[in-house]
Amino acid sequence: MYSVLCHWFENEQRDHLFGYWFGHDMFTPPFTDESGEPLYPPMARDAILYGGTDPGRFCPTYMIFCESFIPPKCKPRDPEFDRRDVYIITQNALADGTYLAYLRSQYNRHRQIDPPFFQDLFRSSQERRRNVSTNFVARLMIPLDKFFSNLGSRIEKRRRTFTSWFKPDDFLDFVAFVGKLCPGPNQDLLSGFIFTNLSARTKEMILSGRTDREARQAVASDLNSLLERELYAGIQMREITRELKWLKTQMIFEGETPKLKRLEERLRAKLDELSKVEPLYKPERFADRSLSDYVKRFVQQQLEIERWQNERPEVNHPPNYARIRLNRLLLEEAYPGLITKSKAGVYPDMEIYIASPEDAERCYAEYLQDAVRRKELNQLKPRGKSSKRKLSLLVKGVCPYKDKLP
Repeated sequence: MYSVLCHWFENEQRDHLFGYWFGHDMFTPPFTDESGEPLYPPMARDAILYGGTDPGRFCPTYMIFCESFIPPKCKPRDPEFDRRDVYIITQNALADGTYLAYLRSQYNRHRQIDPPFFQDLFRSSQERRRNVSTNFVARLMIPLDKFFSNLGSRIEKRRRTFTSWFKPDDFLDFVAFVGKLCPGPNQDLLSGFIFTNLSARTKEMILSGRTDREARQAVASDLNSLLERELYAGIQMREITRELKWLKTQMIFEGETPKLKRLEERLRAKLDELSKVEPLYKPERFADRSLSDYVKRFVQQQLEIERWQNERPEVNHPPNYARIRLNRLLLEEAYPGLITKSKAGVYPDMEIYIASPEDAERCYAEYLQDAVRRKELNQLKPRGKSSKRKLSLLVKGVCPYKDKLP
């Protein structure tokens, strides 16, 4: 206790700004040279930051995920600091399966397929590998997996989309905006689509000329429904497709019983209904709109993700909440000057490719083959010097191939 109290001030972090400087100065130069220019260029937008060592990972991670979201009034040293656009990859992230999984969860979400945790605890490795049945004890864990999966999904949705939802104050010129939506000779394809998908109550408010806060809230609420409608329609369609596949298997073993036929008809009717849900983005709707290169790339990536998921309906894909973010950006650029520009959520808008387990295994195998070849040629050390020690490969902190080496 005496030692703690005597050294309290030296160890207390208030006004000891090394960590802040270390993190902040990676992104923004703190000083200028004699000509008044920054000592070095600021970090480029949408950069990928590789951080090693403890300061190299903790400091920039804090600046990206914490400092960027603090209100300007609470950041006296740099009120405008906001680098939520940066992708941070730290330490063993490119060499360890666990790190790669969390990176995919953040920056390559559609390729990170998470198995049901509690069910897998009670399945043998052989059962998981064959994946044709699940034992009774594992099936008892289904409600637990659903609870935590749904909880995690709600948290992820909030983190990725909390900046994208419309609020009554987001309309910079409400009269001009709803004026473009109203039916008439000047209504374009996009405005007509939006107006068609508004609720009857909201349409009545718009056509009667109401501009009060209640009308703004009604329009905002309907636009929010439009932002996420296609996402959930796609999720339900893939779920029904999986159910129909399971139903076909049941019919093979049990025959086409009346009960199974009725279930199939209901599922197909629901699938037909969901297939009529149109996405916000269609090329013809935005043909007369000037979209930025950033949004065009975002659109292209989302179309590729949608195609990738639809080609694998048997997989329980994670919800693609980035689609909500894209739809908000599309509306902002379709009606410039009428809607407030929003910022990204906790993670950057667009995905980047993160190595898959197959990629990692291939790299390890190639590295192993190269190491064995160099050992045979006595080229394990620089300048061709041979090594008389047994070859040891440290992969993921261990040596899984040690027994296979000569």
